[in-house]
Amino acid sequence: MTSQGSGDPGHDFLRAIASFAENNSDKPAAANKPIKMGMVDYDYNPTDFLGGINPRILFDGEATVSEKRYPAMAGYYPLPGARVVLVPIGTTYLIIGSPQTRPLDPKVEVFSGVGSDTWNKPLGARSIRVQVQGSGGAGGGAPTTVHATELRTSAGSGGAGGGYGESWFSANTLADSVTVTVPAGGVGVSGTGGGSGSTASFGSYVSAAGGGGGGSLAALTTPQANPGGQASGQAITADLAIPGQGGSSGARLGTNGAIGGQGGSSHLGGGGRGLGIQTGSNVGVPGGTYGGGGSGGCLGPNLAAVVGGDGGQGVVIVTTYF
Repeated sequence: MTSQGSGDPGHDFLRAIASFAENNSDKPAAANKPIKMGMVDYDYNPTDFLGGINPRILFDGEATVSEKRYPAMAGYYPLPGARVVLVPIGTTYLIIGSPQTRPLDPKVEVFSGVGSDTWNKPLGARSIRVQVQGSGGAGGGAPTTVHATELRTSAGSGGAGGGYGESWFSANTLADSVTVTVPAGGVGVSGTGGGSGSTASFGSYVSAAGGGGGGSLAALTTPQANPGGQASGQAITADLAIPGQGGSSGARLGTNGAIGGQGGSSHLGGGGRGLGIQTGSNVGVPGGTYGGGGSGGCLGPNLAAVVGGDGGQGVVIVTTYF
């Protein structure tokens, strides 16, 4: 009885190897050659397989990728970074599939330390998700209200939330090492406008700018409001680009108090809470991590200047799928 009509996957596997061996029957036998394991070259383009271009292999125990390209068994499509098993057939080796019985759990790396760091592409990576969050702007400080004859008040507006960017990549399109930049939040300054947030980046692949700092209202007796930190026009390089929210206005209520503007939220962090006073003072509230804008300070009559809240720092998150 022939097994040609069998639908058993094991029989399909044996037929595929037998067919390959028959096509190479005129070549020297693969006697005494071991079964090998290795990894498909990261630079291999899977779409090339349909055009008859086979992948190079980094064999276990070797330091460099092979110059030779190796065919794969019918029905198996090699992917960059995949771990594979190769069996000797004639004068070459045949990729028969992957030894992995189930997908590996994704690897999530959170870069939250302010400054520069390096991401290294994990072995076996297939696709990469990159999320970058710019830092928030600081709220504006409230200038001094000390005056000999008038009851003056002052206030600062809220800083804007930082921008957010997200992109997906095939692992073979990324460099083996990428510089990651995580920015500190904007810094509040006593009695004047808050500092702007800064850009978070994953090399040149993904980046998102920080939020603008809030402004300050001078100490006077007349009511007035001023705009918060700006989020419009944030430079974001990503497939998905989400600008931060602008900061809220600060308000001076004549001689009856003042309101510090609320900080704008980012995609990954809330803005600092806005505060109001009648005769006292409040420093601004810091923006939330990651990327929230700080709120503005506010002052009643005859008090020293105060600062707005600092902006929340940025973050870069890289998730690798195998």
